[in-house]
Amino acid sequence: MTVKNRLEYTLVAEGYAEYAFIPVYMRRMADRYAIQAVKSKLGLRPGKSNKSEVYLEYQDILKDSINRQYDLFIVGVDLNEPDREQDQPVHRKECDKLIAALGKPYQRFSNKIVLYVPVQAIEYWLIYQLHKVQAMKTTVSNSVKSAHQDKFKEQLYKNRRDGDAMQQVAKEIAEKADFDELAKQSCSFCHFHEQVTAFLTLFSH
Repeated sequence: MTVKNRLEYTLVAEGYAEYAFIPVYMRRMADRYAIQAVKSKLGLRPGKSNKSEVYLEYQDILKDSINRQYDLFIVGVDLNEPDREQDQPVHRKECDKLIAALGKPYQRFSNKIVLYVPVQAIEYWLIYQLHKVQAMKTTVSNSVKSAHQDKFKEQLYKNRRDGDAMQQVAKEIAEKADFDELAKQSCSFCHFHEQVTAFLTLFSH
């Protein structure tokens, strides 16, 4: 497939797993549209940030990304709690909080901004696709929505919680994941996936 366009994006995230999973996701999704997705050097250091720091820093990073004329800005935080309702009211509230914090830049550049708020944590997305890299007879059931994130962090990372281990697991799952299937398994991933798909569709034309 011939690469037609280069897409440079900025990613702002909390932890190690996001900085491993999302770039692989973006590369694989961009390939569908014959686009080369390249992550900029802007952002926070993996594992050195938390939710509060994302809220504190990402407005300035967005301005820098816009000034450098990067094509896309991706920002997200973990919800850190379950959201069992089908219409995801807690998830929506956190997304609205991110939008409100961006203020006028979001109003001007909303077509170039993608938000992601994993219910509980990004490990909630990873656990659904764990069957792609492990010998599991069936996929993880929806009961994961009610489980505490520590339970599936243990399942994913075993006894290791260091950055290298977390990134290795997240990257391995991202390389094998069925993103369309994951969008059916997780409403919060579906919200992110639909935004990226819409952006890439427009960008490719």
